[in-house]
Amino acid sequence: MKSTRLEQLEKEAMAPLVLRLAVPTIVGLCVSAAYQLLNAFFVGRLGAQAVAALAITFPITMILTLIGQAVGTGTASSMARSLGRHDHASAAAFALTAIGLGLSIAILASGCIATSISVLLAWFGASENTLPYAIEYLRPLLFAQVLLVFNMICGFIVRAEGNTSISMITQIVAFALNAVLDPLLIFGLDLGIAGAGFATLVAQAAAAAVYVWHFATARSVVTLGDHSTIGPLERIRVILTVGGPSALATMISIGGMWLLNSTAATFGDDTLAGVGVATRLLSIVALPISGLCIGAQSAIGYNIGAGRSDRVRQALAVILSLSLAFSSMCALVGIAQSRALAAWFVSDTSAVAVAEHAIAAFLTAFVCFPAMAVTITLLQAKGEGAQASLLAITRHGLFLMPLLLVLPRWLGVSGLIISPVLSEAAAGLTAMLVLYREWRRLSREERSLRV
Repeated sequence: MKSTRLEQLEKEAMAPLVLRLAVPTIVGLCVSAAYQLLNAFFVGRLGAQAVAALAITFPITMILTLIGQAVGTGTASSMARSLGRHDHASAAAFALTAIGLGLSIAILASGCIATSISVLLAWFGASENTLPYAIEYLRPLLFAQVLLVFNMICGFIVRAEGNTSISMITQIVAFALNAVLDPLLIFGLDLGIAGAGFATLVAQAAAAAVYVWHFATARSVVTLGDHSTIGPLERIRVILTVGGPSALATMISIGGMWLLNSTAATFGDDTLAGVGVATRLLSIVALPISGLCIGAQSAIGYNIGAGRSDRVRQALAVILSLSLAFSSMCALVGIAQSRALAAWFVSDTSAVAVAEHAIAAFLTAFVCFPAMAVTITLLQAKGEGAQASLLAITRHGLFLMPLLLVLPRWLGVSGLIISPVLSEAAAGLTAMLVLYREWRRLSREERSLRV
């Protein structure tokens, strides 16, 4: 079974291979998004202060999540290329190094947060009323976040092997346990918001147990161990060279979204609500494309390592075609049904009006997103993390933030809505130019191999 997965990465027809890898990843991402909604639903029954506590603790938990993203992204890229070269020892060593590195950083970060928890929460905006709720929730959640980092890294490892199903299973296990434990602990045992933190802790522990079982029973393609000729410090450097800039790009994206919301708030609550609805809807429809790219990255990385430029181009063509078809469908729905979609999320007339225009504009610009997502996936698979991150930063850092500082002042709410549209178009065009360059390079490599 283990060798079969690698043979599929090297020989299976690309379209069915991409779909087989991507579907479990897409399901997993959707399940993770559903967990956030589920948690907010149950905590919301405790009142406004509990909901505020969730918002206040989010930046802290995001810091720990970025650790998993940084280490996992770099590991998946390095492992896939090592497997493509049939260097299983290096792939196994990268996996082991990633788990040790990620857990060490997560434990250290969680410990530092725990020792100054009140100060940090107050700095992030906790009032005297919300601070006790935030502390109750965050204490068990810090342990859960360490396990989450472990689970994220393991998810990247198994996806690099072409086994996206086990990653999906762990996310479903965690979601199912949360769905059961949230009401039981919050209301049944009367633990309040702390119950939500403990529910997450148990759910992440169960998911971690699935991964431990997976590796311990030799179901993984690689057997965790350090038999590589590459030293541990060099492996850490390689991992963070790809993963570190990726986490930085994510932080800048979060900053861009914060600036969008804070600028919208200057025009009133209705504008903030309308723009917020559009951005949340955009984040939901982006999940399938993100899952498609994440799931298929192992096929791209493996064939880069194997020197199969022809299969890399086939993978890119399949991913880009599917992504463009989906984003175009979303754009058509956004244009035709923008008012109905807006009315589904908000009821106030003025908020619906803003949301209607924002949804139509944002989903129309969404057709530019596939070029960005596919190009970043290719660059990360090649191990060119800095280039991938520079490209990712253009979307919010280079284009969106400056536009938000200028256009809303000139054009009001219209300028606020136009800014993300222009940002997506400019970032998409930049990505297309980079992708064209990479495509020509792959073509030259393919021709040289034929000769």
